[in-house]
Amino acid sequence: MVRWTFGKDRNSDRYYWLKTHNDAGTSGFSAVISNTTFRVAYKVPKFVAGLRLEKSGGKNMLSWSAVTRNSDNSELTPAELNGLDYYRIYRSTSPDGPWNVIGTASGRSYEDGVSDNTVYYYNVTAVNKGNNEGENWFTMDSSDNRNTIIQIDDGTGNPEVKIIIPYNSAGILYMNDNGYQDDLWVSIIKTPGEEDVVGYYEVRMMKYADDKVLSGADFNGDVQYSFYYKVDPATGYIENTRMLLPEQADRFLGVYRHNGIEWVFQGGKIDTTHNCIVFNSQKGDRYAVRVRERAKEFTLRQLEPKKIFTPYGEEPHKEMRFYFENPELKEAKCVIFTLRGRKVTELSKKMLSDTDGYFYWDGKDDNNEMVSGGVYIYQLECGGKRINGTVILAK
Repeated sequence: MVRWTFGKDRNSDRYYWLKTHNDAGTSGFSAVISNTTFRVAYKVPKFVAGLRLEKSGGKNMLSWSAVTRNSDNSELTPAELNGLDYYRIYRSTSPDGPWNVIGTASGRSYEDGVSDNTVYYYNVTAVNKGNNEGENWFTMDSSDNRNTIIQIDDGTGNPEVKIIIPYNSAGILYMNDNGYQDDLWVSIIKTPGEEDVVGYYEVRMMKYADDKVLSGADFNGDVQYSFYYKVDPATGYIENTRMLLPEQADRFLGVYRHNGIEWVFQGGKIDTTHNCIVFNSQKGDRYAVRVRERAKEFTLRQLEPKKIFTPYGEEPHKEMRFYFENPELKEAKCVIFTLRGRKVTELSKKMLSDTDGYFYWDGKDDNNEMVSGGVYIYQLECGGKRINGTVILAK
């Protein structure tokens, strides 16, 4: 018996015939002796990460990182890499679509020539030779902010969470900028809340290659969160609340962030058109939308941490934050004093929405020098209202 080994191409059919040859001559072809099919069972490729947009010369220049994983996060085999056929580029004039395919690319970049000032939205997907297309996770817009947009829905097309990340806040997502030697993606998980908790939201930074969660990894600057709530069509009340009507949302719904120890008030502004609560934050953490009566005048909501902080410690004890609501939008300030009444410093503030924010103290005085440990007085003033208390700086 004589045996031959033939190389087999994936995704192709091979047909074989034999001839015999000796000193007397060569025979004719035999009948077909083999019909071999060897196909790759392609999986769905993973979504595209590292998506960027640059504007130059009337063009929107898109670039992205190579897809090296399947949707189940298994690494692409050499055959699957060879079978990664192209990238499909979509464009829309709305972040919610409809989406039109404007082109394909075999590489990792695409130029879209535009001749107007329209803000366009783009997403890119990977397609393999099995005609399997990966999902879209990141959307980029061509506004001056060059926002990255991430949105999840409830499976029926209704949004549940949206995060808008300005380009200056998005460096953490890119391998060349973040120090993690990998692109990152943002995982968003919503879980139902108990009564008077509309929902819990887990926002986590993940490495693209192995889906490893990176605790403590935050955005490079503020991003805009939108958490959506639903109205029960049978009762007319917001779901998971005790008879809270949509028109009452701005008086009773607020966002809270869990800092690993306790829930901290963040506030938020109600968008009645889209039934969502909107706020700004730099952190990817665990959030909740809760029912709690909102303030009608300037109010100190919470201190984080509750009493003692140390500037040389770890979060959330590294600085003292004074969270407030200011629904009347009056001028507010917060000043730190020693126990003898000497002014130490006037604090800066950071706004989380139009009416909510916090003052923060890093333990330094007006000369940017660290003060000694001890008890200090804080004094908030707004519209003739004054709120006093004490905090402890520990070293």
